[in-house]
Amino acid sequence: MPNAGKGDFDVDNRRNFRFEGGQNSPYGKVSYRVLTNLGSGHGWYYNGKTEDHQMVATGRSVEALGENVINSKAGESSPVNPAKFISAKHGDIVLEAMDGDIILIGDNILMYANGVRDDKNDDGDIQMFANKGVNIQGADIKITGTNLRLIGIKDTTLVGKVYGEFAGGVINAVASSDFGASSLLGKLNSIVKSLGAF
Repeated sequence: MPNAGKGDFDVDNRRNFRFEGGQNSPYGKVSYRVLTNLGSGHGWYYNGKTEDHQMVATGRSVEALGENVINSKAGESSPVNPAKFISAKHGDIVLEAMDGDIILIGDNILMYANGVRDDKNDDGDIQMFANKGVNIQGADIKITGTNLRLIGIKDTTLVGKVYGEFAGGVINAVASSDFGASSLLGKLNSIVKSLGAF
């Protein structure tokens, strides 16, 4: 940053806002920022090798995009046609609503976890945690996995209102009354190992 080690400041005061540059701040040395009289503003801050962008709005921030973007989507195979694109070459993207909800609305919502790009372990997890409940509703719900485990710490209910089917190469069904049966110890050990996978 030119003049980064000097004490020369740029200040331009207007009636409703002001421009600044060169000052020290908690975010780094100010490269450029504009501040309003009511406490909002945005700017770029120099931190050794990078310039960070900070924006503060004391009220609502709204972006209205894509008015003239041609939407050619005809199905799931249609190419992505972004009106808003956020790309982080390094680092994480964090959305936090400290006193509100995070709401995603769209024709379709797609989530992909590709894992670390240079990692050969094919890692890539999607994890969801809730303090209370997780509610999934849909006309057709499919869950496919190499290993699938469903565990109800207290209760488990599987109901097929019209038709139900449970099939497997080998099926173990154990009730609490069978726990003392020596012939079922192998099956119980298998179940315990499955529980440990969580």
